Amino acid sequence: MNRRKLVSLILSLLIHLIILTVLFLVTHRAKKEMTSSGAKRVELSLKDFVTPPPSRPAAKPTPPIPPQPKPLPAKPCASTSA
Repeated sequence: MNRRKLVSLILSLLIHLIILTVLFLVTHRAKKEMTSSGAKRVELSLKDFVTPPPSRPAAKPTPPIPPQPKPLPAKPCASTSA
């Protein structure tokens, strides 16, 4: 009976090892990292970019004119003429 349990244990470990190895190999291949040699090279130039035409600059607002001080009314001189 002990031999039967040992064979079952070894068989179970072997099956699990095979399953884990297959899963590791499948996921390891799926995560292929991009290297500089595997990346797609794209060349760009400034001619490829389209820029909108410049808009008219906004008119500068004129600064407000400070109010002129009102002239003070002339005080009548108290002339003492005798």
